[in-house]
Amino acid sequence: MAILLADVGGTNARLALAREGADGSTAVDPASVTRFRGDDYASFDAVVAEYLAGRPADAMSSVCVAVAGPVAGGVARLTNRDWDFSEARLRDLTGASRARLINDLTALGYATPVLGGEGIAVLRAAPEDRARNGQALVVNAGTGFNVCAVKVLDDGGIICLEAEEGHTRLPANIAERLRAEIGAEAAQFPSTEELFAGRGLARLHALRSGTSRAGRRGRGGGGGG
Repeated sequence: MAILLADVGGTNARLALAREGADGSTAVDPASVTRFRGDDYASFDAVVAEYLAGRPADAMSSVCVAVAGPVAGGVARLTNRDWDFSEARLRDLTGASRARLINDLTALGYATPVLGGEGIAVLRAAPEDRARNGQALVVNAGTGFNVCAVKVLDDGGIICLEAEEGHTRLPANIAERLRAEIGAEAAQFPSTEELFAGRGLARLHALRSGTSRAGRRGRGGGGGG
């Protein structure tokens, strides 16, 4: 039996199989990792069907799909592509008895405690004598912006707290600095996500570099520049 895993974003979907080894541990089979371009498929269901068609000998015990979008009640939808997801449909497609949809940042949160080697880089080492509390914070700044708080429990369990931090308003000190730099154009950046990620970051660059009409107006009459 195998576990079907997927990481689905607006551009690509990556699928893989995890299998149980002789020692009882479960690991991803590197040869099973396959990338699909989202533009080539009308739905994620079509991606799953094609992937499984190439592996008829693999029976699925469970499915876990990390989605770049909000997940609630066993259903999800991509933020940047018109794909929807359903745990019930995944069970039907794969024959697995269990299926779970999770947000992609939550998936990173579950992976954080076991990262090592090339998967982690230390920015500043904590003092050796400081007690560890099992806490971590995953921050994503890409097409969108979000965070996931992670807590490793004494029994080895992992708690990942979901949030929509990107939609919070900018801190007052940052908003004031932005208004001082670009004047009235600062109204385009009401939230953390709109300023530090995706289209918002591209818009800010255009304003500051003068590569858009709005940027030239902002520098001419706003008070930044």
